[in-house]
Amino acid sequence: DFYLRPYDRNSGVEAAMKEYLSWEIDLVREIDGQAVTDYAQAIGLMDAIDKDTKRSEFVLLISRGTETQVIRVRLK
Repeated sequence: DFYLRPYDRNSGVEAAMKEYLSWEIDLVREIDGQAVTDYAQAIGLMDAIDKDTKRSEFVLLISRGTETQVIRVRLK
């Protein structure tokens, strides 16, 4: 088995990158207790967190296979 990185391909680079990002975002189940259903929503939630200058941390609920983890991210 081997993994061909999206940018190492001769064609279909954009589709491969979108597929990979979709897989990555599927790992994130919640951001600060709000369920994440798609990539655009995750980006929106993260943008709001980034713009909140008073915020000191946020929490991610991550799930991969049968494992679930809570990650607390400290800002600044």
